[in-house]
Amino acid sequence: MKKFFTSIIVLSISFFLLIEFIGDRLIKNILEDNVSSSLGRKVTIEKLNIDYLSGAADAKGINLLNKEFQGYFVRINSVKVNLDALSIFSNNILINDVQLKDISVNYYFNFSNQQLTDNVRSLQKDLSNKTTSSQSNKYFNIGNLDAKNISVSVLSPELNIDKNFSLKDLNFNNIGNT
Repeated sequence: MKKFFTSIIVLSISFFLLIEFIGDRLIKNILEDNVSSSLGRKVTIEKLNIDYLSGAADAKGINLLNKEFQGYFVRINSVKVNLDALSIFSNNILINDVQLKDISVNYYFNFSNQQLTDNVRSLQKDLSNKTTSSQSNKYFNIGNLDAKNISVSVLSPELNIDKNFSLKDLNFNNIGNT
C-alpha cells in the first residue's frame, strides 16, 4: 500500500513537471502558428511561461513582423495575463487582467507613382480577404487591460522619414466578445 501511494505521488510530480517544462514550449509554438495564420504575418514569441494552477501567464518579446517591409510591425516586450483557470473549460473564458508593457508600433509607408503603400493597409487587406472563420464557440471577457509605454514610429526609408511619438498609457475595462 505504501508503494502504491509513493508511485502515485511520483507519477503526479512527474506529470506536473512534464507539463510545466514541455507544455510551455508546445503552447508557445501553437500560439505562434495560430496567430501567424490568422494575421497572415509571422508572429514570434521569445519566451512564454504559464503557471497552470494559478492561471497566470507571462510572455516576453512578442513580434508581429511586416510582410512587405523590413522589421516588425508591432513588438510587445512584456505581456502578463491573469485568468480564471477553470473558465477555460466553459464557453466563457474570463480574463481578469492583461498588462502590456513597452509596446512599439512601426508604421512603414512608401509613396511612389502617386500610390501609397503601407504596412497597415496590407494587413487590413489580408484580414478582409480571409476566407476562413473561427470554428470556436468560446467567448471571452477581459476585466482590465492596461497598455503602458507605447511608442509609434512613422518610417519611410525612400522618403527619409523617421519620426517617433509616445502615447499615454491606455486602460480598457470589460472588453471581449461576450
